[in-house]
Amino acid sequence: MATATLNPGEEAQLLQTIEMFEVIVQSQPHDCQSLEILKEAYTKLGREPDVIRTSKRIAEAYTQMGQLSSAILEYETVLQRRPNDADVQTALKRIEDQASNATSQSAIEPAALTQSDTTRLRRRARAPTAEEAVDDGQKAMRKIFVESKLISAGDFDLCWRPPDLAAAPADVAEPFIQTLNDKSILPLEKSLKLLAGAGACCRLTA
Repeated sequence: MATATLNPGEEAQLLQTIEMFEVIVQSQPHDCQSLEILKEAYTKLGREPDVIRTSKRIAEAYTQMGQLSSAILEYETVLQRRPNDADVQTALKRIEDQASNATSQSAIEPAALTQSDTTRLRRRARAPTAEEAVDDGQKAMRKIFVESKLISAGDFDLCWRPPDLAAAPADVAEPFIQTLNDKSILPLEKSLKLLAGAGACCRLTA
C-alpha cells in the first residue's frame, strides 16, 4: 500500500523503478547498489514485506562476496523491524561459523562475532578500515553517468549521497536517480534506460 505522501505520478515512477531494477538484480544478484535502490523504492511505497525481503537479499549478496561486516549490519536492520526473524538468526549464526572456521585472516575476527559482543561487532561493521571499506557503487555509477557525458562530474557529486558508516541512517536515502530527477538534472526515465542498457551490456560480456 502506497504511503499517503505519494501522488499518483510519484507512485508510478517508483513502480517503474522497481520493475527495472528487479530485472537488473535477477541477472546481477550481487549488485548491492541496485538492491539498495529497490529497497528504498519499496520503503517509499510502504511495502514492508518487500523491504524485508530485499534487505535479506542485500545481506546474502554481501555474505557471498565475503563482506561479512556489511552483511551483519544489513541483517541487524532487519532485526530492528523483526526481532524474532528466524531466517536472520540462522544467517547470522552461519556467518559466525563461517568466520570461526576461516583458515585465513578475515575482515572480522571470530571473537568479534560472539552473541555476547554485539556492540563491538556493530562498531566494526559501521567503521571499517580503508581495506574493509564497503563498495557503495559510486565508482560504477560515476562511470555510467559521467563518462557517458549525460551529467557533469559536479552534478554527480552534488547528487550522490555517500553512506555514513559511523552512524545509523536517520532517514531513508533518496535513490541517486530520483535525486537527479528532483534537481531537474536528468529525467528518471533516461536514468532507468541508461541503467538498463548498462545491465544488458554486463550480461552480454559476462
